[in-house]
Amino acid sequence: MISNPDREPDEFASPTIRPARIDLSRRSVDGAQAASGLRNPRYIAVALLFGLLIAAAVGVIVVLPDWRPAIAPVTSQANNAGVKQAVAATTPPPPAATAPPPGDAPWQKAIRSGLRKDSQLILEQLLEARKSLEEHGVMQWASADFEQAMTTAEAGDKFYNGQEFEQARDSYQKSLDALNGLLERKETLFEESMQKGLQALNDGDSASAKAALQLALAIDPLDREAGLAMQRAGTLDEVLALIAEGDDLLAADQLEAAQGSYAKAQGLDPAYPVTAEKLQLVETRIRDLVFGRHMSAGFAELEAGRLDEARKAFNEALKVATNSVEARNALEQVNLKLTGNRIQALLKQAEADEAAEEWQAAQRSYEDALAIDDKLAAAQAGRERTAVRAAIHEQVMSIIDHPDRLYDPKVYSETRTFLDRMHALSDKGPVLSKQLATLGGLMEQAATPVRVRLQSDNQTEVTIYKVGNLGFFTDLELELRPGRYVAVGIRSGYQDARTEFQVAPDQPEQIVQVRADRPSMPR
Repeated sequence: MISNPDREPDEFASPTIRPARIDLSRRSVDGAQAASGLRNPRYIAVALLFGLLIAAAVGVIVVLPDWRPAIAPVTSQANNAGVKQAVAATTPPPPAATAPPPGDAPWQKAIRSGLRKDSQLILEQLLEARKSLEEHGVMQWASADFEQAMTTAEAGDKFYNGQEFEQARDSYQKSLDALNGLLERKETLFEESMQKGLQALNDGDSASAKAALQLALAIDPLDREAGLAMQRAGTLDEVLALIAEGDDLLAADQLEAAQGSYAKAQGLDPAYPVTAEKLQLVETRIRDLVFGRHMSAGFAELEAGRLDEARKAFNEALKVATNSVEARNALEQVNLKLTGNRIQALLKQAEADEAAEEWQAAQRSYEDALAIDDKLAAAQAGRERTAVRAAIHEQVMSIIDHPDRLYDPKVYSETRTFLDRMHALSDKGPVLSKQLATLGGLMEQAATPVRVRLQSDNQTEVTIYKVGNLGFFTDLELELRPGRYVAVGIRSGYQDARTEFQVAPDQPEQIVQVRADRPSMPR
């Protein structure tokens, strides 16, 4: 049993030397007495003894405090108070120190005191090292070496109790060196145990993993990584069973069931690498299967001419495999067909509108086709052709819808030229031909005079703008082309009379009265 003797008062300490008090006021003896006293043999012996005592005291006081015998280095410096108290509870008190042999000189006493103190210092470190090793489960990984070190320490106790302090110091130092070696080995052993345990986990060997990790936890029970690894070791067999179950389901092409087994295994141990690999494998196969289904459906719809459905199927395939070149090419093929069909539909509609002489609608269809493909020659020619016919249609309809414009001689003349040019067209079509006929009839009406009857008082001079001066009359008939006219009557002493009237084709005879019969206001 290792003991830690309480430090006793230093029995070998030198007596305190105090300077003698000298009274300087006292008169000295005369020279004869002094010389006589110095020649006394008794006085000489006492003086020599007193000088030796002073030299010994000076040696103890001056030299001994700084002297220590050479000892092996120590490596542990921790709080020893708690350790000493724990050991003291189970260690019997040391025997009282026996007095040194009566023949020991002060120099020997000082050496023994230093060895005793050195032994105590090493013992304190020894106790601290023992406590640290016991806390790290030394009996599970180095019991023989630890017990051997304890045996050496107990031998030191015996030497110490026998006042053999040098042998005690050497035994304690040897035991401390052994324990420090175990402390250094502890870290390496912990790392090796962790590596073996983690490797066994990855290899699927739960027994080896548990054995290695139990040793690591014995060395460091609070290590978080070791604790988590031990938990994984506890579920490893169940994880392996789920993986084996998933493999069987995968071999039977039961992909979703296999995925479920692998997912359960990953839930038990997310860090197990094989589980992630298996999950990735089955998910890839499921994705490939779904992708193939969408692609097959898309090509079937494409072959049947159901392009919208084909495009939906290929888009679904792209959602499964975003970077699939096959799916992108198929989708491009569908889009090309859809584009071609759209263009053909627009050209067909434009041709139908042309046949119906719906020129503006045909022009819009050609422009829509060119918006898809601006290099379509048929659409370019059709747009130019329908633009001309649309302009003709608009011009003809503007006159037909407002025939009174023809009453203007300038408009009438321009329309006559336009009508002659239209009649020269070879592909007028029934709609334009009908429109030109209508326009011709309107022009004929605009050129046919209409009978108008004018009445006055024979005292008013009447003039019709754009016709001429009609002079004085009571009743006058004229034939005027359709249009708007202004008649003005002038009479001396009366205010001028102004009358506007409209002449329309095929209207009954119109009577227009023009009389200046309102006297002028005096100035």
